Amino acid sequence: MTHRRALVFPVDDGAFGLTVDVVREVVVAPRVTPVPTTPASVLGVCNLRGVVLPVFDTGRLLRGAPLRDPAFAVVVRCWGDDGALVVSALPTLAAVGEQPVQPSETPGTAGTYAVDERLVTMLDPEALIAAAGLGHAGAADGPAGTGPGSAVAGSAGPGSAVAGSAGPGSAGAVPGGPVPAGGPVGAAPAGPADTGG
Repeated sequence: MTHRRALVFPVDDGAFGLTVDVVREVVVAPRVTPVPTTPASVLGVCNLRGVVLPVFDTGRLLRGAPLRDPAFAVVVRCWGDDGALVVSALPTLAAVGEQPVQPSETPGTAGTYAVDERLVTMLDPEALIAAAGLGHAGAADGPAGTGPGSAVAGSAGPGSAVAGSAGPGSAGAVPGGPVPAGGPVGAAPAGPADTGG
């Protein structure tokens, strides 16, 4: 049986996962700066090594309870840009089968899979964010103003939430790298967003 690698994590009482090809890294206790007038599913922004990222409340995106004081955030690639989904505990790597054991009905999910004697609902981050009316519902590398950063009011393009970032390929962008096999993903601390004020 063919398996693919996924990052598995809790959100509230559920188990969810993301395929490793969309995961950039895991951030420990992101310090989120709220941004006025953003939707409830946008917690705000965080500064990750000079790059300002939108931070999404994964609980609200899944139409559940909001996550308060998230312990971790998973930085994901959407439409050629990065955004962060908060999670309840440290994610781990797992092997996931190619076919779901059952479909899932929540927008932004891609089926439920058996993983180590438990059920994990896989997420499609672009569909999850788009289902909340944020980001872009079209193809990858969508037009300016349609990436995850466009969820933050006043954004001029993907990733340009605050601090004048020019979008994909901005100075300080974090290159993707391999996820270590067989254990938790290395996590990096994130500082408060530099809002220029």
